[in-house]
Amino acid sequence: MQKDSVIPSFEVVNTLQGACRDIHIRVDELDFDREYTHENPFPANSASPDAVNSDFILVFQRINGFLNS
Repeated sequence: MQKDSVIPSFEVVNTLQGACRDIHIRVDELDFDREYTHENPFPANSASPDAVNSDFILVFQRINGFLNS
């Protein structure tokens, strides 16, 4: 996730590319139109619960698609 300061997305990409940067893998970076943190990307007490629910569904649909491909 773009605003993740605990595990920044560019570090995920660096890790997945390997030490020699010779592994080519697609990484989709997500960003939500609301506040979130690494520790709590889907807060239950959000001021916009519909957005949180929609973001949750988006993330897990992508995970499901990846695991079923």
